[in-house]
Amino acid sequence: MRRTVTIVTFMSLSSLASVVPGKAQDEYDDLPTMNFEIQRLARLGGDNASWARLPQLDNEATRTAGGNVILYLFIGKGTSARPRANILVTGTLHAREWVAYRCVLDVARFIVFRLRSSSWPADSRFDHFRKFKEMNISDLSDNAVFYFVPIVNPDGYDYSFNNDGINSAGGWRKSRRDTAADPPGNGINWGDNVTPGVDLNRSFPVTSALDPTSEWGYVGLRGGVQVRTSRRRTDEVYCGRPQGGSWGPPPGGGHSPILEKETEGIVTLSRDVAFSAHIDIHSYSGIVGWVETPFANDRLRFNGGFNDREVFQILAAKAADMIQDPNGSKYEPQDSPYPTSGEILAFQYEKTAGKCLSMLIEVGKRAVFNPDSATAHSNAVLPGQLFIMFAAVDKSFSSNPIPSFRKPGSALKPPSVPD
Repeated sequence: MRRTVTIVTFMSLSSLASVVPGKAQDEYDDLPTMNFEIQRLARLGGDNASWARLPQLDNEATRTAGGNVILYLFIGKGTSARPRANILVTGTLHAREWVAYRCVLDVARFIVFRLRSSSWPADSRFDHFRKFKEMNISDLSDNAVFYFVPIVNPDGYDYSFNNDGINSAGGWRKSRRDTAADPPGNGINWGDNVTPGVDLNRSFPVTSALDPTSEWGYVGLRGGVQVRTSRRRTDEVYCGRPQGGSWGPPPGGGHSPILEKETEGIVTLSRDVAFSAHIDIHSYSGIVGWVETPFANDRLRFNGGFNDREVFQILAAKAADMIQDPNGSKYEPQDSPYPTSGEILAFQYEKTAGKCLSMLIEVGKRAVFNPDSATAHSNAVLPGQLFIMFAAVDKSFSSNPIPSFRKPGSALKPPSVPD
């Protein structure tokens, strides 16, 4: 259902087909303009698209500490008696990663404009897809429905957009909720320093990637690696306030955080929708990664005996090969997971008992979060996003396979997986 949002300004977004280098901050939009674009794409999609607000647990609209609602775009072509893959794409959980929302909106725009298309633009980025007649947007959208959430952290983005320099290697990361009343990280002798906000990608209800029995917000070395989450309110990776009002001293102080409003919106949407794939967009490492969880070593997919980690590695390597950074760098698959807790992809993976293809794309390969040409970088990662979407409905890699392609698996399977 479409609802009205007050619009303050509007600037037209660059065409996906064009690259306009050097526009810097003009290639990014303020929050009202970005919300307008979601609504515009929903109108352009006609009966195949709509927009809505992420819900709270009581099914009202999620409203952040700043009073913002989080909008998402839904694209579902026609009706089908068979099950279809649900694909979620999220961006800008971290406020300073502006380019992430552009990548989410641009792939949504690409799909909206080509819902009935069985061919590809005359562009070398799509050469891989052209090899297989069943790999086109019409077939993909016959077998999948899409949920695009360009900005999960609207308060933080609004603050960053108006205060951070575009080429800064730093900038604001967290949400903007007042954390002064949150209990300190007791038992760790951290003191009472406070800054606003929570790292939303540390506040989902799922335990540590490195150690599923670990306490939330643990900070220290495990296996020689720094655990990247924190109970300290001043830290960039602060995971939020604990259930029960107290963390308790480590070890064993394992109370999970109370859901942040932004987190609650994603959790509530996921309560009603089982996602077959989730692509989370960040910046700026120039990698394609996957869910940070130890359970991926144990679960087998419908793919000839590969475990999930092997499947993720295959997909990440192929998707990375399809992305050419505008600065000439090569995208790489991630080396290995790093330990944390409360991560959005791990939440989707665990919620679906491993059925969700939970993948990460870190945009760009330079020491700034927001490249001068957002359009060029969004264009670059588009094929990688589409490839993961095709994988979500392909029998070689889907945990819940559906009869999608005329030659199932032919486009995506690794050589050792038979037809």
